[in-house]
Amino acid sequence: MPAVPPPAAEKLLVRCRAVFLSALRAVLEQEVRHREWIGLLVSAAGARFDQAAGLLAPEALASPRRHPSVSVIHGADADFSAELLNLERRLGQFCGREQAALQIRLKGLLMDVGGDTAAAAAVSSGIVCHILRDLQEAEGLHPSEALDLLRRLEPALGVGLARFYRDFEHELALGDKGWLESAPSFPLAPPVPTAASFPALDWTDSPEALSSLPISPVEALRLAVLSRRESLPRSPGSLDPSLAAVLVERIEGWLGERRSHGSEGVSLVNSELGSLLSPDQAAAVEILEVVSAFALRPASGLSRPVREVIAGLRVPLLRLALRSEALLQARRHRVLAVIDRLADLGRQLAPDASPDLPVCRALRGVVEGLSQFRRVSDKDIEGACGQIEAILDARLQGALARGKALADQADRLERREVALIEASLEVQRLVAEEPVTLLREFVEGFWVHVLARVAYRRGVDSARWKESVALARQLLEAGRMPVGEAAGAALRKALPALFEGLKQGLLWLGLSESHVREGLRPCRAYLMALLAGEVPPAPLRRPVSGTSLGPVAGIPDFLFLCHKQHLPQASMPDPEWAEVGIGDPVAVGLPDGQVMRGFVALIGHQHQLILIADGDSPQVLAMTARALAACSRAPGTRVFRPASLVDAATTERLLHP
Repeated sequence: MPAVPPPAAEKLLVRCRAVFLSALRAVLEQEVRHREWIGLLVSAAGARFDQAAGLLAPEALASPRRHPSVSVIHGADADFSAELLNLERRLGQFCGREQAALQIRLKGLLMDVGGDTAAAAAVSSGIVCHILRDLQEAEGLHPSEALDLLRRLEPALGVGLARFYRDFEHELALGDKGWLESAPSFPLAPPVPTAASFPALDWTDSPEALSSLPISPVEALRLAVLSRRESLPRSPGSLDPSLAAVLVERIEGWLGERRSHGSEGVSLVNSELGSLLSPDQAAAVEILEVVSAFALRPASGLSRPVREVIAGLRVPLLRLALRSEALLQARRHRVLAVIDRLADLGRQLAPDASPDLPVCRALRGVVEGLSQFRRVSDKDIEGACGQIEAILDARLQGALARGKALADQADRLERREVALIEASLEVQRLVAEEPVTLLREFVEGFWVHVLARVAYRRGVDSARWKESVALARQLLEAGRMPVGEAAGAALRKALPALFEGLKQGLLWLGLSESHVREGLRPCRAYLMALLAGEVPPAPLRRPVSGTSLGPVAGIPDFLFLCHKQHLPQASMPDPEWAEVGIGDPVAVGLPDGQVMRGFVALIGHQHQLILIADGDSPQVLAMTARALAACSRAPGTRVFRPASLVDAATTERLLHP
């Protein structure tokens, strides 16, 4: 049985618990619409954390009511049990490195304050699977409902846990131990909910459930329209089938007339003909009109060519709404998913994107072909959706292929960047205690490139690396020689060999003789003044240059964005960039004011370089992590995440009828 931890260890674990539960709640609030479930899951997570960390008193641990040991594996629902185990494995693969780093850090800190190092296991990603089993038990969820919840939660859980592990490990690494003084005393966690804690009433039959079911905004708007229509004094739902067919024909003709006169934006659902629609037809028509109107607003953030494509889809989709029985029956009809994909494209393209881009021309062709049909069936829309998806997929695959073709060149660029980082770190160690002098400026501005070339060509374990580091150290030590005749004589004797070594290093970089003389001149002047007993020249204090953007020699349409020098304090990109993966759409504000838009086509093996391939041109950008950090706050830099335009539009209509 775990012993109660000492006060310092307890406060560390309390801090860890608070951050962990906060991160978990943020993830759950993204995907779980049922507020009570969020509370149950967070409560269960807190209780299981307390149990694993030994934060509860022994008598509390002895109570099976407070801490039921619920296994993830149940024979009664084998599919759900198997998927829980698979989820635990996949989460471990996704964020295992970050989790291991935090646990190692926690173990070290717990050891320092006399705590049990086994408590570091309390942040394991496996705890998530246990609380999901707790929820399924407590709520009596059907296995299919529970499986659906797992699928929806998994992406957000992976990202959220990885961010928690990374950020909290960074917080602990900074060494700020304010939690030792400020952490509150630990409150006992509430009991983990069990099935016995709930009445036998079926949740779906309760009044609370009927008023708070987690339904999509589309379904909510459909129900609102149906309720409004069915409350009218005269309902058109009982029209004679032949009369209903004539009505549909008349409405389709009316839509064609509006389109030919350039007024297809006129609302059908609010027209006289719209009042004759059946409730189901009215719901479908209103949802499509709401989505179309929302997309066409400049404030939607979509580029103009994509807004025009969605506008072209409006009439064909309204015709589909008149005849289709499946448009709002499925959880999310394919055409609504395609509209969301088009909206994602519209956000990724530049606001002033040309309508002549290949993807825009191809999409217009599909829409124009669909507009030729006087009657539109589910089959017609399915075909158009398939074409649109194929166009968007081909655009992505083309960008990935362009990136893959440059993988070898990208690998060389990354190895050069890693070599420069290694050289920069070595320079930081050399000049850590040095005042700013001409000698230090030479090491930081010139010799760092010699070290980088050696690291790239020979490695940091080579004899050439050790010789180059020794030359830099000898130069810096020469500037600290004590004044005196013997010291001066020793320095004069050592200077020819020192400067010859420095000269050969600069020549190896490919500099000309004149550039080498110019580079070494300040160092000679500094040391000569020192030997003469004079005040050495002041440092030049050259400003640190920013990122450099230029072409990669011999490869058309391939640009490279990097830092080319030693950086005393290298920054990190914004956290959202730590989570990008292959195929993610991004945009980067470049030093020249332009914005590079495209897909992440490659991430270097050492995570120091990323390739971004334009989806609409042959251009590819290679960018180092240090350059990305410098650009991550530039205007236009962002990571595009999928966002449902359909949900946003229908939610707005629900909030503002």
